[in-house]
Amino acid sequence: MSFSAVFDGNLSQDAGEKLCTDLVAVTPRENVVKLTGGASVCAMGSLLIATPNIVDLYLIQSVVTDTFLRLGPFSHTKLLPSLRHLCLDYFALPNNDDWSPLKVYLIHWQTSSGQTISLRLCGKHAPIPPNVVEEIEGLVDELNLGYSD
Repeated sequence: MSFSAVFDGNLSQDAGEKLCTDLVAVTPRENVVKLTGGASVCAMGSLLIATPNIVDLYLIQSVVTDTFLRLGPFSHTKLLPSLRHLCLDYFALPNNDDWSPLKVYLIHWQTSSGQTISLRLCGKHAPIPPNVVEEIEGLVDELNLGYSD
């Protein structure tokens, strides 16, 4: 079984969260293997916790902070144990030249699972210094870089 749902970007965050939560409530959790969403998806711990079999996560306009994809009581556990592909599109860093939150997440992922993921960075984002590219390449299976500012 496969289906897609697209939510109008004009929804308020509360309405979007309720719609996502309601959709997930009627969807067998084990069937959700790909999720595409905006910044509020990261903040929706209930959605991510309810969908542990996500293999592909595509996030648009997310802010990569120190708690990126590590939420509250789940901050020291692997939130998405099946994740293999992460795409960040038009993402932001709290401090444009500080890539440590993303590196911390990738290190956390690798140490908690013993596995690595593929990472795609696309859309407008802060320039990535060559030394950071090398560091990230050492933490992922594959790194794909797209447009940056």
